[in-house]
Amino acid sequence: MQAFLQQVAGEIRSYGEDFADICVVLPNRRAGLFLKKYLAEDLDKPVFAPDIFSIEDFFVKISGMKTTDAAGLLFELYETHRIIEKDRAQPFGEFVRWGQMLLSDFGEIDAWMVNASELFGYLNEVKAIEKWSPGNSLTEREKAYLAFYRSLLDYYHLLKERLLKKKTAYGGMISRQVAENPDLLHDLHWKKILFAGFNALTKAEKIVIDRLVEQKKAELFWDADKYYIPDERQEAGLFIRKHFSKTAREKFKWLNDHLETSKKEIKIIGVPKNVSQARLAGKTILKWINETNKNEDSGISRTDTFENTALVLADENLLMPVLNSLPGKLQAFNVTMGFPLQQTNAYGLLIQVIRLYENSLRFGRVERTQENNFYYSDLLKLLQQPLFSDLADTAGMISHINRSNRIFYSLTQIIALDKEHEDIFRLIFGIKEFSPENILMVLEKLTGLIARKIYGEITEQENKYRETELEYLFHFSKIITRIDELLKQYRVITEVGTLREIFKNVASMTKVPFSGEPLKGLQVMGMLETRNLDFERLILLSVNEGILPTQGFGNSFIPFDIQKQFGLPTYLEKNAVFAYHFYRLLQRASEIYLIYNTESDSLGGGEMSRFIRQLINEMPGKNQKVKITESVESLTPPDHKKEITRSVDKDGTVWKKLLLKAEKGLAPSAINSYRRCPLQFYLQEIAALEENEEVEETLDYRTIGNIVHDALNYLFEPYTGKTLSVAHIEEMEKKLESQLEKSFENKYREGEIKFGKNRLIYEVIRKFVGDYLRFEKDFIKSLIKTAKKLTIKELEKKVSYTYPLPDQNIEVVLKGFVDRVDAVDGQVRIIDYKTGRVEKSDLNISDWEDFEDGSKLEKAFQVLMYAWLYQKNSGIENPVLEAGVISLRKLSNGFITFGVKSDHNPTKNSLIDNGLLNDFETVLEQILGEIFDREIPFSQTEDREICKLCNFKGICSRD
Repeated sequence: MQAFLQQVAGEIRSYGEDFADICVVLPNRRAGLFLKKYLAEDLDKPVFAPDIFSIEDFFVKISGMKTTDAAGLLFELYETHRIIEKDRAQPFGEFVRWGQMLLSDFGEIDAWMVNASELFGYLNEVKAIEKWSPGNSLTEREKAYLAFYRSLLDYYHLLKERLLKKKTAYGGMISRQVAENPDLLHDLHWKKILFAGFNALTKAEKIVIDRLVEQKKAELFWDADKYYIPDERQEAGLFIRKHFSKTAREKFKWLNDHLETSKKEIKIIGVPKNVSQARLAGKTILKWINETNKNEDSGISRTDTFENTALVLADENLLMPVLNSLPGKLQAFNVTMGFPLQQTNAYGLLIQVIRLYENSLRFGRVERTQENNFYYSDLLKLLQQPLFSDLADTAGMISHINRSNRIFYSLTQIIALDKEHEDIFRLIFGIKEFSPENILMVLEKLTGLIARKIYGEITEQENKYRETELEYLFHFSKIITRIDELLKQYRVITEVGTLREIFKNVASMTKVPFSGEPLKGLQVMGMLETRNLDFERLILLSVNEGILPTQGFGNSFIPFDIQKQFGLPTYLEKNAVFAYHFYRLLQRASEIYLIYNTESDSLGGGEMSRFIRQLINEMPGKNQKVKITESVESLTPPDHKKEITRSVDKDGTVWKKLLLKAEKGLAPSAINSYRRCPLQFYLQEIAALEENEEVEETLDYRTIGNIVHDALNYLFEPYTGKTLSVAHIEEMEKKLESQLEKSFENKYREGEIKFGKNRLIYEVIRKFVGDYLRFEKDFIKSLIKTAKKLTIKELEKKVSYTYPLPDQNIEVVLKGFVDRVDAVDGQVRIIDYKTGRVEKSDLNISDWEDFEDGSKLEKAFQVLMYAWLYQKNSGIENPVLEAGVISLRKLSNGFITFGVKSDHNPTKNSLIDNGLLNDFETVLEQILGEIFDREIPFSQTEDREICKLCNFKGICSRD
């Protein structure tokens, strides 16, 4: 089937062999490349090509004016704002939020030739009526609101006046200028101007084109289909119907009949999530490649080079997933939309530098030093940027920052981490004032440093990836230079946050073109880039309501009803434009895949486009050659990783490491880990896997516990071997503040405790320890009344015992630290401090089989093992001990002792003697026997509740 641009090329040839006097105007620039290709197909000698313009470029050419870039236009509008509002002018950062919307309105007012005075006058009256309330005067806020709408006409005229003086303009302003000045069309040197492939023309465009047609200088070529022309309800034909009705049928070029007569296979497929859409597209393309190769193998000549195949993204955010899903067998493809700069490593680096300064101003001066302070999280993000590692080896710095608990870093402290790259750190962290000018200077120098480093690598060895990064940096250098020019010209940006927004906006409008042959292979395109182009095979992604067409309401100061009143396009007309693009794509295609996302998102999503529903309902009745199939697929995720083994055999290296662990020793916590989950024990104790080191910005429960234990140990240590008195406790209370500070320094090095959440936690810890000292004081007073005494025997008592396992011919070292051993009137107590909540039931057992449930009685097992180890170390032949926990969180429970309590013996027995220790040893021997039995692998627990809190659940990959 002949493509539309092939028809246009045929018309151009009909004017003769000399194309130099012909001008062709198309909706976009991309279509011009394909038109030149079709023009060259049948030529046997060199000729001058016709002048080919996009509609925007054509108007710029005729007007003699220059268009200003979006950033420059925004700054120009802000100057207008400052002139009009004077002292009431908003800061640039606040202005940006509505300035771009106002520029969009001005552009449409001009493009559609609306009388601005009448429109804004009407708008003022509507807004005044909205605020009118009989008998009530306007508030100051309401007065300011109405004053703003009254000033919009002044904004419009003053902005245009300022631009005209500089001979620059925005797009709508240029098209209006040409439409209002017929003289600009008199001296055009072309003999014929051909307007091809248009649909929705603005009023200014229509006036100019009609004028050229009347002068017999121009001719129009439409790409329309009978399918959507007659039915007024078919929005795809909204604009074409207007042109068709004003043109004699025989002179209307061209009205085709492809949709109702040509054979088509349309597959409508729903898949969950955007990535699945990309994968399905890649799967479809691979199928086509295999079919082509199969034809080659069977001797059938190859005709498919994918030049007549397009992969169209209604949602351009799918570009990266699509590129990653294209099959490796695809020999050539062309991406027409360019790569967004905001998705590059260079953008991530530069925007992070700006955020570094922004956050430093927000809360980086808490240490009240002369130097600027930088938040550790921002510093880490900068050091982790891939491009920054080109300048410095950041691994050591990252590790040090993660081990430290410092929240803010000065230049001096940063340099101390890596003196070798002091010049780089002085460049970034050494500026005294965070002015936009200084920040842009840093960005420019940083970009240059990285570019030179990459260029050096490329000259040594060819590296296409690095060449691409160099291209990104070049574009960012241009952006930085442009913003710097605007700052110097207008001097309106004073805040770092505003600079960040400007940088972000300018980068979002910039795309890096992909290199390659634009007419070769599969075409990966955005929806608007398909205008005028035709393909035999088509994959269209994200055919969802809300994407195709887009959401109904655009941002505008002009309400819907006023837009309608003055002939401005509303969302209805914009939806009709997308409907035309959709149906036009289908006109000449024979194999079509319409893919949509079935998953709902926060905005509702998951619904196929109404364009698809129209096809399903209407197409079969109009064209019997069209085959439509619907399906919903659920693609299985790609198998990127091997199935994780959920048990580990005790052989080879594992067994050697286990024996080494037996020599070094097992603590009660390690054995409890085995009781919970043998695989967890292996990963933690044998494989020695650790959690990623991270800065502890706020104290976690482990650090809190360490600080409390450290403080209590130092406070009670001077009284070891002594009988405690009330006076001793009072001495401890006097030392509490200073001792806590020392303990914080020991256990939370470089951590900030003077401000924020850590200050609150510090106060909680002080209350914990202070309350415990008062608890001890009251306990001593109660003992004095009964002529009893409390003696501190040992603190942080290290206990260990080498336990033989005859069956395995192994000796296992068992070890631990007992927080405190004391005696109450001769009764020895083994005490473990806990900062968490502990209930009495946590230390009671009714039967020794209770320990078989690994998820329970961990505290009971721990204190009982401490008692067992203490007895082994002390050599007491007939011990009578008490072992238990003091919960600092719930001191009202007092000393919670381990005990045996059963139905047969309802009275709790808290005394630990040889009989009880022997029973415990039997339990312990059974557990150790399992750990060191080579026939029993380290297997995953069956209790999924344990997995929820396990640090290694990501490794185990339990379903």
